[in-house]
Amino acid sequence: MWSCIIVNMANIEAETEKAFLVKMPNRSLYAGYVFWYPKKFIRKIGGAGTQMSLSYRDDFMFSLMKKGKGKRKFDVLEKLDISPSSLETAFNHKK
Repeated sequence: MWSCIIVNMANIEAETEKAFLVKMPNRSLYAGYVFWYPKKFIRKIGGAGTQMSLSYRDDFMFSLMKKGKGKRKFDVLEKLDISPSSLETAFNHKK
């Protein structure tokens, strides 16, 4: 089954031709983590385009990574896989 969560555009750190780099909320257990997500599963919503709807299957696992700072900004320091329910909790999404 498919679900979706609303993500604020402020949580988008980067964009490529095929994906967005989404930053986890600062007020969550996963502050400082980011994850790449395919554009084909993300839709802009609202007239101002300040929010996006991120669609995912209930059995999908999100691969988070924590990157370094300064000279190590391209180094992945830590990786973590979380479930959709953990992502929903982090973004304060209620079903």
